[in-house]
Order: sequence, then structure tokens, then C-alpha cells
Amino acid sequence: MEATGRERRQFTRADFAHPIRFKIFDRQGSNLPVAGYLADLSLGGARIELDDPYGHLALTAKPGARGKLEIALVDEDPLRVTCAVRWAAGQAQTRQRPRRIALGLEFQLLEDWQLDRIHAFMNAKHTDHTMFWQLWDSLETGAR
Repeated sequence: MEATGRERRQFTRADFAHPIRFKIFDRQGSNLPVAGYLADLSLGGARIELDDPYGHLALTAKPGARGKLEIALVDEDPLRVTCAVRWAAGQAQTRQRPRRIALGLEFQLLEDWQLDRIHAFMNAKHTDHTMFWQLWDSLETGAR
């Protein structure tokens, strides 16, 4: 019997809606950060969703591409981790919604302190998310 995607996962994932920034390292050197949000997180990786109005990420964020994920944390420096894209799925643009892309990321070369911060962040999931959306506002302002 073939295992389902969830059964193959090495780490338990926690669902989130939390602001992030993501940089894809492309050959053209245009690795500007893109604001988006964290959709789920584990000690081994994450699923993120990003606006991609011009289709740039759809062209560069292919499986195997490398990037850096930055997770904003309350009262701490952002957590930055290097990662590899494992899958990408786009959503078409409509009048009500810009083109979006979802990426499955696998963390690369994490140090113990990074794992500790991810674990602590996952445990804080049940706290008041109002403070997290305040971070979103600050990221949106800083990205402009």
C-alpha cells in the first residue's frame, strides 16, 4: 500500500497564517524579498503563499531552486533560514485577486538554535495572533 503525503512526512506540521518574506536566489541576481504568508510550518520545512502579479516567481521558483525564508517574530530578530523549493503551484489572477503562488519549502543546513526558534514559534501558535498581524503591517510598510 502506498503512503499518503502526510504519512511520508518526517515532521509534524502546524497550520499558520503569519507574515513572511521570501527571496529566491535566481541567476539574474534579482533576489528581492517578496512579502507573503506562512501557511504551515514544521521543523523540516514550510508552505508559503506569495502574491506574484508579474509571474516572476512562477518562472524562478521551480523545484530545486534555493532561497531564504524570513519569519517575523515578536520582540525578536526575524528568523532567517535557507531552503530549497520542493514544489510550486500557482493560482490564476482574477479581478478580485492578484496571481498567487504557493511554495513547498524544505529547510537546508539548520543549526540547533534555528530549530529551537522554530519549535518555540510553533508552540506559540495558540497565542494571540493580533500581534502577528501587526508584524504583517510593519513588513508591508518596510517592503515599499
